[in-house]
Amino acid sequence: MRLIQSGTFQKVGSEQQQSVDVRFVCATNRDPLVEVREGRFREDLCYRLNVVPIDLPPLRDRGQDVLLIADKLLGKFNKEMGKSFAGFTDDAAEQLLNYNWPGNVRELKNVIENIVIMNTAAEITSHMLPEVIRRGGENRDASRGWVERRKNNLTMPDRRKADAALHHAVPAATTASPPLHLVSLDQIEPLWKTEKQVIEEAIRVCDGNVPQAAARLGDSPSTLYRKIKSWEKAS
Repeated sequence: MRLIQSGTFQKVGSEQQQSVDVRFVCATNRDPLVEVREGRFREDLCYRLNVVPIDLPPLRDRGQDVLLIADKLLGKFNKEMGKSFAGFTDDAAEQLLNYNWPGNVRELKNVIENIVIMNTAAEITSHMLPEVIRRGGENRDASRGWVERRKNNLTMPDRRKADAALHHAVPAATTASPPLHLVSLDQIEPLWKTEKQVIEEAIRVCDGNVPQAAARLGDSPSTLYRKIKSWEKAS
């Protein structure tokens, strides 16, 4: 704790303190605030480490990012192995999006590397994919926008186009939010309360489907889950 806080430490048996200039980078697949609340992680240590938090959603929650990462990996392995794959066919791209990726980016990397090693062709086709991926997954709607863009001779979508495609892939809400109209100072509430109301209403309209609500709000499901847990803790 002292090392993190002040950058100093004292060796066992020594009477002198030493200073170090280091940067701590910590990672976890659990929610630190939940672990603190359940008594499995020290609260003071959590807040000393939680200086610049980076929330990285699992690959299954990142929509078209699967194809962006796959394309980057394909270029890398093309160069390393002297291959010349130009990209993915429409059906291969759709199956990559359909798969749930329990192993996240590491699993995607292994799949692309194996394909490049074992095949030589102009494009990666669906029959080159492992059987488990060819069986499909849960994100079929998110893949439709990508296939349509390929048919229109568009290249790999940038992040804004990918977000737009995912937005249109999610069914529209059945009710529209009324415009904000304040008539007195008493009606002005803290921003976090307004955000909480918007997120809770979006989840309600999406029948409790948090990933769907996150897509409509232009945010990641893990961010919404984190906010919900923080509200529960505050209450």
